[in-house]
Amino acid sequence: MLVESLDHLNQLKLKRSIIVVISDFFMEGYMENLAMLGRHHEVIAIAVDDPREATLTGGGLTHLRDAETGQTRWLDLASQSVQKLFSRRMDKRLKDRQQAFSQWGLDLLVHNVGDDPVETLLSFFHARRDRIEGETGG
Repeated sequence: MLVESLDHLNQLKLKRSIIVVISDFFMEGYMENLAMLGRHHEVIAIAVDDPREATLTGGGLTHLRDAETGQTRWLDLASQSVQKLFSRRMDKRLKDRQQAFSQWGLDLLVHNVGDDPVETLLSFFHARRDRIEGETGG
């Protein structure tokens, strides 16, 4: 859905605009379209993360389904090896996402569910202003 939406926006003949894209940005195949959009518009990418998704909690066997791929699997949430593997994979996904945005020269605002969205936005825009002022000398 994100890839199709970005493709549609890229096909529109809009004047330079501010475009806000909100997602977790964990799916594949969107970055080139997002970067293309960023060449013509001011793109603000907001990743919404839920800290509860960073660790597995609970115990026993659980049947999980990946929302993007539809793949399902059984996991033993009580297993420490499963918990460690899950945590390492989530850390890698977060790191890979940040690296992808950096490599394409795009800003990424990360907002955690439960945090104050106004504070998240203010912090992002202050840091962005400071970076731009540092690059332009004032």
